[in-house]
Amino acid sequence: MNIDIKNFERSDDAKRIYDSLLRFEELLHEYGYETKAFRDDGQKQKFFTLSYLDIERIRISFMPYYNSLQKALKSGINLTEHKVVLDFFIQLHDWQLLADIRDKISNTDVIQIYNRDIKSIFRSLNYFDHSTYSLFEIFTHDYWQLYDRDNSILQELANKRGMLLR
Repeated sequence: MNIDIKNFERSDDAKRIYDSLLRFEELLHEYGYETKAFRDDGQKQKFFTLSYLDIERIRISFMPYYNSLQKALKSGINLTEHKVVLDFFIQLHDWQLLADIRDKISNTDVIQIYNRDIKSIFRSLNYFDHSTYSLFEIFTHDYWQLYDRDNSILQELANKRGMLLR
């Protein structure tokens, strides 16, 4: 499918996000993950019809995460060393993970960080082993729109938000 980006009347941010989603797909493929930026041409077309607010939502949820991974790579970090990537992400944002939490994390754990609005702002790459969604779907939907989680887990997330990081 050939999309004429120059006729796309959205901000430069939208073009950067679109290109970044495609580059992130390539990065994931380099690490052996099969996640696609867009499931099909229909999703690509839908991207170009998103409202400004939807584009902004993707910018806020995806770009800091993607940029952090790029910085980690430039620092020589192997993105499959999930605990090291987590440490890098936390340090980059000048946060501290409570020691007893860090000690419980293994490199095989799927790691996600949620902000105070319970929006995922970080996920270890092995998350993509367990997701069948495209990057477009992941970054345009809240997790509760994509995944079924027991209400007790949701309540525990809500109760603990802000307690794991300082």
